[in-house]
Amino acid sequence: MLCGTGASVDVRLVENVKDLSPYQAVIVGSAIRRGNWLPEATAFVKSNQDTLSRLHIAYFVVCLTMKDGTPENRDKALAYLDPVRKDAPKIIPAAVGLFPGVLDFSKLSFVNQSVFKAKGVSEGDYRNLAAEKGWASNVGPALVAAQPRE
Repeated sequence: MLCGTGASVDVRLVENVKDLSPYQAVIVGSAIRRGNWLPEATAFVKSNQDTLSRLHIAYFVVCLTMKDGTPENRDKALAYLDPVRKDAPKIIPAAVGLFPGVLDFSKLSFVNQSVFKAKGVSEGDYRNLAAEKGWASNVGPALVAAQPRE
């Protein structure tokens, strides 16, 4: 999707990123577990905050809250970024994507399955690939249009 805009794109797990110097822009995202970004994603942003604050950056969140894309759920999903923004206040993302994900009970512990079932959440693939592609098509230009970093 981003490659179609002429950008050169690397997709990496945050724990495999050792050097950000070759990059002009970075997109960092995470699934939500127990109301938070994954610890490794949060740690990456926090520990690389000085470098990331000089780059064009976008965040994305994948959470079941966005299964129903109501304004209230959008606000709740955006709030999952509050701890990340608090830990890395120098970073101002040019764009934020909010996406539903997949809930596969076979990949969860019995306790986590029970929690979801008690909340009435059904397993399923709630992804909206058209929305994801649309965001990816727009995020490249948003990053390019973002104010130059010093």
